[in-house]
Amino acid sequence: MSKEIATALRGRTVTYEIFPLSFKEFIQFIGTEIDLYHSQSKALLFSHLERFLIEGGFPEILNYDDSAFKTKVLQEYFDVMLYRDLVERYAITNLSVLKYFTRRMIESIGSSFSINKMYNELKSQGFKIGKNSLYDYLEYVNAIYLFFTVRKYIPSVIKQEFTEKKIYMIDNGLLNAATFKYSHDHGKLLENFVYGEFIKRGFDVFFHRDKKECDFILIDKSVVQSAFQVCYSLADKATLQREVAGLQEVCKRFNLKEGIILTYSEEDEIKVDNLNISIIPAYKYFLSGFR
Repeated sequence: MSKEIATALRGRTVTYEIFPLSFKEFIQFIGTEIDLYHSQSKALLFSHLERFLIEGGFPEILNYDDSAFKTKVLQEYFDVMLYRDLVERYAITNLSVLKYFTRRMIESIGSSFSINKMYNELKSQGFKIGKNSLYDYLEYVNAIYLFFTVRKYIPSVIKQEFTEKKIYMIDNGLLNAATFKYSHDHGKLLENFVYGEFIKRGFDVFFHRDKKECDFILIDKSVVQSAFQVCYSLADKATLQREVAGLQEVCKRFNLKEGIILTYSEEDEIKVDNLNISIIPAYKYFLSGFR
């Protein structure tokens, strides 16, 4: 890891983060021409998006045709990260707690995650571990790029550290290989995918929660630049109202003129109380010049 390299070399180092492929890189990797407006090309892009939501963007996986073998390779990746990157690197001896901890994080994708709640769960089941050790585990899984914790946005950096957090995983393929829970939950897969696209572009990502919730806000130089909701389908009127209400609250608070809802396929432009809301298919948003 970068900290270990800097310590070992004792000199000037330059660190580059290399993530699994973004969706645009994935499309280029498999040699598909991008045409967002040709009907035949759009159908192909949807097919590729479906594949990307399930298999993720580890390059090696793209060379295999057998889906069972792809899953096996990804499960090996997960085991390597668990046993070598976590257990060996940090000399963790309490494997039963670590496995429970990572399993609960997987189950919490896109949801709030609390160390206090985790500590009480473990205690009630007879596990013996200190709360500080659980905080260490949370730092470790972030350090090895297995999971990411997204903080609730508060202008005070100190207070941010003590606010609630949401959990996302480095790659959808790894997520689906670790559990079959999300294989039919396209909403969670889409949200995890969107978060991954943001971090691969170097954004500082937070979420907002007050009376309403907004999935992602992007920060640049401590200033809120944009706000996003992620929703697989807006066909249900109550769902649309909920997503719009979350954008209204955050955009009003941070004086934003536009909010964006990223969907699987729906596209529209609406205006609510002087707020412009763009409804855009996620694949189109990330393939159309968004940096």
